[in-house]
Amino acid sequence: MNEKIILYCFPYSGASASFYLRWTAELNERIRILPIEYPGRGSRFSEKLCNDMEEMLEAIMPVIMKNGTENCAFFGHSLGGLVAYETALRIRKMNLDLPKHIFLSGCTPPHIKYGEKILHLLPKEEFLIELIELGGMSEDILNNQELLELYLPVIRADYRIYELYKCKPVQEPLSVNCTVLTGYDDASVKNIIEWKMYTSKNFQIRYFEGGHFFIHTQFTNLIKTIEEYI
Repeated sequence: MNEKIILYCFPYSGASASFYLRWTAELNERIRILPIEYPGRGSRFSEKLCNDMEEMLEAIMPVIMKNGTENCAFFGHSLGGLVAYETALRIRKMNLDLPKHIFLSGCTPPHIKYGEKILHLLPKEEFLIELIELGGMSEDILNNQELLELYLPVIRADYRIYELYKCKPVQEPLSVNCTVLTGYDDASVKNIIEWKMYTSKNFQIRYFEGGHFFIHTQFTNLIKTIEEYI
């Protein structure tokens, strides 16, 4: 448990890789944070947004290949959890080393839809209301019309990926240790146990105070949990 390890971090809908930069100063120095940047934001702002999960995988796999999977773990929140899971499937298909551990945070199991509404098709104002109710909207963005106009197409595209995502039936569970993280008040909490069918190795659930974005309010406890398992 003392060897250095890469922790690939997959952002949630609308977020960029910069969300995880704070973690670098907080995690044990043997854990190297490597945030994954999706097209259309941050350092990849000029690139076309992805339309579906397949396009997302094609966009991020070169980063994974460049840095390797020999000694790594995955962390993904919400959409990022599904991307992390699908990336692990892609790595297995390519006969590469699987991550030593995968953390799936605020993420509904692949065979269960998150929520009943199709939000990405809503008109702008209705879509914005739904985002605010979910609790993930930054005040800085809400109060800056220019930033808001840049942000909404990004998160709408991400919601499209999440809401239209269809996983293939589980043929063979991943041989990866898995920790599922959830807020007590998150909508995903009632189905979270069903992630267990997706791994053949150690599986555990960790619960935190809060809703879908407990990763903001429970930051210290989240960091401790990651360090505990890798």
